[in-house]
Amino acid sequence: MHILQRRFFLVLMIFVLSFPALAMADPPSLVGRLNLAEGVVSIRPGSLDEWAPAALNYPLTAGDHLWADESGRAELHVGSTAVRLDAGTEISFLNLDDQTVQVGVSQGQLNVRLRRLDPGDAFEIDTPNSVITLLEPGSYSLSIQGEDSSSLTVWSGQAQVTAAGNDFTVPAGQVATVSGSGSVAWYLQPASGPDAWDAWCSSRDAREEQLASVRYVPREMIGMEDLDANGSWSVMAGYGPVWSPARVAPGWAPYRFGRWAWVAPWGWTWIDDAPWGFAPFHYGRWAFVNARWVWIPGDLVERPVYAPALVVFIGGEPGDSSAEGIGWFPLGPREVYMPPYGASTTYVQRINVTTVNISVQNVESMDARHGTYVNRGVPSAVTVVPRQSFAQGRPAGGGGFSFTPDQVRRAPIMGMGATIPPQRESIIGQPSGARNPARQLPPQVAGRSVFGRIVPAPAPAPFMFRSDPLPPATVYQRPPQQPQRQPAPIVQHPQQPQAVRQDQGRGEAQSLLNALKLKTLPDVQKRLESARKMPGVKLDYAAFSRRLDASRSAIAAAERALSSGKSDAALQQAQAAQRQLADLDSQISEAMKPSSGGDSGDQGQGNPPGQRQGDAPGNKR
Repeated sequence: MHILQRRFFLVLMIFVLSFPALAMADPPSLVGRLNLAEGVVSIRPGSLDEWAPAALNYPLTAGDHLWADESGRAELHVGSTAVRLDAGTEISFLNLDDQTVQVGVSQGQLNVRLRRLDPGDAFEIDTPNSVITLLEPGSYSLSIQGEDSSSLTVWSGQAQVTAAGNDFTVPAGQVATVSGSGSVAWYLQPASGPDAWDAWCSSRDAREEQLASVRYVPREMIGMEDLDANGSWSVMAGYGPVWSPARVAPGWAPYRFGRWAWVAPWGWTWIDDAPWGFAPFHYGRWAFVNARWVWIPGDLVERPVYAPALVVFIGGEPGDSSAEGIGWFPLGPREVYMPPYGASTTYVQRINVTTVNISVQNVESMDARHGTYVNRGVPSAVTVVPRQSFAQGRPAGGGGFSFTPDQVRRAPIMGMGATIPPQRESIIGQPSGARNPARQLPPQVAGRSVFGRIVPAPAPAPFMFRSDPLPPATVYQRPPQQPQRQPAPIVQHPQQPQAVRQDQGRGEAQSLLNALKLKTLPDVQKRLESARKMPGVKLDYAAFSRRLDASRSAIAAAERALSSGKSDAALQQAQAAQRQLADLDSQISEAMKPSSGGDSGDQGQGNPPGQRQGDAPGNKR
């Protein structure tokens, strides 16, 4: 018994160390959902270095990239916000959490229909030569022609553009054009009539304005936009509003026609094949009533919490014939979902609040493996696949494997997370042998960096193959909490001219500030990050970070002085910041001498991991 306990503890520790995001903080309640892909559209998850054909309903999160080829077009939703990519467009999610959406756009045309922006929330679009902050709900179109040319059309709403350390507001009905990279010029002019791309985006917006489903589910529920066209609503005694799919295949059951993918930080995630297959599989519960399946979204809340899959897993132990496969069935009405990943008690309450209210004491004492689940007894509810097929992301429907009714009754409940370790093929959700070759991002676009004000989320760790089984979800344990990061404040300018152009003769102060923000500051930041990661380097990272922040503040103060017409004071402050950064860089280099050469790859790249408010861009994606 002691040996088994030690083995379980060892596996648990490996899991925690290998997947710290799963164990240390609540995952975001928000993801992006690819709901439309026309032509060739490719995806590169943040934990992989390869592109693959994009799959509908794949959840997108921080670190993920999407590319619509010259023949492609795509639409995705983040809550109620629609983001559309025209042909030849590449985007990446630099941040995606409950408060911040930060999108990098290196090439192409992007349309954003922002329906909601709460106080404290931020929606930022980073480009190769400017930063765009959306200030109000509205409709926005962005065009990136290369590294030194971008334009933003504000059809409705209001945005702020930052370029070369200067901010200006773009009101509704105006187009802001920014040209250049190091030395830039920008101006405003009235928007002309919409082109074919804008008209297509407008038609998509009009479709969403007429949705009847908003009477039953909130707009912030991702995937609700496809319910109207693919099913019908009714009110059922004991359940309230329920939704039924209009057309399903013979033998259909929830969570049967689709596949499993490993999506960090949640782990095993259901990717449904149906065009409507997102909201009913990541929110609410399913019930088998009058010989048909109905989806119960539950009580209305403003922002429901996304779940990777609301199912219960079953499987046998070694020696049992059911151990060859893994099975699952949907959670039923009023059944509690216990996340198999690390989360706080507050998170568990929020993810269940539409279905059932639970107390902190109940959360901490629950064991998902010992519950009673109504759908376990429904003959058509259980789907079973071979374990290898599960791990490789093969289609679950028609998997050629089944449990007998007796095996279903005897198979132990594994909890709400599968214990099968992921493979590299698990990330995309289909085996590599079954993939069509994905269109690669053109080299000239792949190497582009973008400017940003908000610090991007840490890059996802590269995926590493695991051979040991993941521990089952047993009794809920409360992980340490991390404070939520607040988005960087936006500096507002009460008065802006109708046309803003950079004075080409700004002089020495402006040139020095540009050099500090575009080159010196990013290089010192990268050198500090390299030193932090090098073994044997003794360096007070916190102290050096504070000094780096002080230099940022000095640069921001110089910019404010310059914008007020105080060129001499701005030059003095910029020179002081230059001396601070030079001294800081020298001390970092001195600390790195025992491991000389370790940061040679950082020199001269000019692509730092991110900047805070007031910094010139350079967020390398």
